[in-house]
Amino acid sequence: MNLIFFYTSLLFFLILASINTRLGIYIILIFLPTYLLRVQIWLIPTTWLELTIYLLFFAVVVKLIWQKKLIVSLKHLYHKYSIVLLSLGLWFLAALVATFVSPDLKLSAGVLKGWWLDPIILILIILLNIKNRQQIEKTILALLLGSALVSLYGLIEHIFGFGLQADGLLNAMYKPANYVAMLIVPVTIMSLGLLFYYKNNYRYKYLTIFLIAISLVALFYTKSYGGFLGFSLGVFTLLFWQENKRKKIISIILFIILGLSGVSILSTQAKFKNIINFTERNSLTTRLQIWEISTEVLKNNLIFGVGLGNFQKPYRKMAFTMYQPPLEWDVVKAHNLFLNTLLEMGIIGLSVLLYLLIVFLWQTKKLIRLVKTTNYWWLVAGTFAAMISILSHGLLDTPFFKNDLAILFLVVFILPFIIYKDIKQK
Repeated sequence: MNLIFFYTSLLFFLILASINTRLGIYIILIFLPTYLLRVQIWLIPTTWLELTIYLLFFAVVVKLIWQKKLIVSLKHLYHKYSIVLLSLGLWFLAALVATFVSPDLKLSAGVLKGWWLDPIILILIILLNIKNRQQIEKTILALLLGSALVSLYGLIEHIFGFGLQADGLLNAMYKPANYVAMLIVPVTIMSLGLLFYYKNNYRYKYLTIFLIAISLVALFYTKSYGGFLGFSLGVFTLLFWQENKRKKIISIILFIILGLSGVSILSTQAKFKNIINFTERNSLTTRLQIWEISTEVLKNNLIFGVGLGNFQKPYRKMAFTMYQPPLEWDVVKAHNLFLNTLLEMGIIGLSVLLYLLIVFLWQTKKLIRLVKTTNYWWLVAGTFAAMISILSHGLLDTPFFKNDLAILFLVVFILPFIIYKDIKQK
């Protein structure tokens, strides 16, 4: 990327973010994949996404100091979101421990910066500035616009036949197609909740439908079965959320019919036929072997894990010990969210992740009692269903361990808390 354009765009972002902090947040959420635009400042590697987060943080702090509101704002943030701050603190602490136990401190420190520190800084800025229903809508729409842009880029590649995976799967600007699915599925599910929420607001409703449609077409061409699983269970959660029992039953029946039709269509494709053949190499047999090898690696690293981002080396060593040759030897992640967390962060990291999910469920349960008579009902439904889609996809992939995915996961995590505070203040 041209360095002049790179730094000029950062300067332009700083000016916009200084004028309007929320606009800065929305821009970052739209352009989450810009962590792929990398530069090195002195000896420190960084990305466009990371630098925009730091610039936004700088603009927010300077503005609060200038207004003499920094201490007051921090106190207000603590009293308003103490449970969120505790959760984020524990999550960062677990990652910090996994960094210091790593045999490759430089590698793990880079992962800590990109997948924990940067997302948490952005989340703190969001908690300070996103406060009401309209701002939450724009937050989700920003994510949806970003998802649609990634999808559109991938579809252009697919149509003209360039930049695709070796097997022809749509991967947009990412290397594996699964990364496209891991980004667009939770966003699309949240946006479906937003679609139900809009009802008679036709301008935003049609815009949302259009952006969702682009994302869903791209999802189909990724051929990501983890993505299909996450999307299906997310949609099922949304349909089950309906209060009207008759509509709920009809919706679920239609969902099952459409699901079976989808499976029928997929069953004619070579990838689907191959996946149910356990005597051949395919994505399922490969994952089963990866999980088996990962379990062996885990036996000697259960408490603290192998260190952040350090899964590849011990996996490769164990893979060639167990198989000659292994089905897949150059594996970066364990293809399971919970297993990978346990491997890289040990029992401490997995415990904190489960704690985050329990806190999320507890907050959602509190919200359900409040939102039945408010316009927030479908926003809460979409957020909850998005988390279900992440966890479902997480059975087959790792929808957290990447710069953009870490931000997306934490945005989904905090939205119920922002919604709850807005309702309680009215």
